Amino acid sequence: MIMEPMLKYCTVLLIISTGTCCGEWVKTSDREHYFFRADVRKLCKNRTSDVVPIIKIIDSSRPSLSQSLDNAPDKAIDCNTKSYWNAGNPAGLYYNKWYITFELTKRYNVTGVDLVNYQDPTYNRNVTVVKLEASDDKVTWHNGGCISKFLSGLHNWKYFIGFNASGNYLKFTVTRTERGLQPYLSEISFNGYQDIGFNGNP
Repeated sequence: MIMEPMLKYCTVLLIISTGTCCGEWVKTSDREHYFFRADVRKLCKNRTSDVVPIIKIIDSSRPSLSQSLDNAPDKAIDCNTKSYWNAGNPAGLYYNKWYITFELTKRYNVTGVDLVNYQDPTYNRNVTVVKLEASDDKVTWHNGGCISKFLSGLHNWKYFIGFNASGNYLKFTVTRTERGLQPYLSEISFNGYQDIGFNGNP
């Protein structure tokens, strides 16, 4: 079954290079460097990218033995912000390699990520740094960029752009959380464009 998020948005934010793989948000007009989805919808006049359709999840980082199936990776794409993916902690605190690998319907160039952190005020498991990788064969992976400066502590949609990940498969990796605990991620979706002109040389 193809999982496609319900909402589509356009790009309204800018990213500047910091000399590393991660970008930093900059202010646009008099607004802060982050926008919630409700704000993005009001600001956009024309949608400039599409929601990237996902066929299925094909792999994820190994969960802890105590992890419930109720918190499996597919909970991050079920269009329900009350459920969440519990990534587990294969190696204890600061594992920093929690990932989900998605198979896309076609080859896409992914440029943006929408996500919702699950509200956990007791332990604060918010995602703070993520990276994207893309592949056409699930063997060779190409860096699609990473982003930090996530606004933590709020159970709302955030939209981040500046990625460049092209392939039939997409790997989303959480490389840092607020306190080193495994992330609880309520929802994730990707934005981008179908890579029509691909010639076999990513």
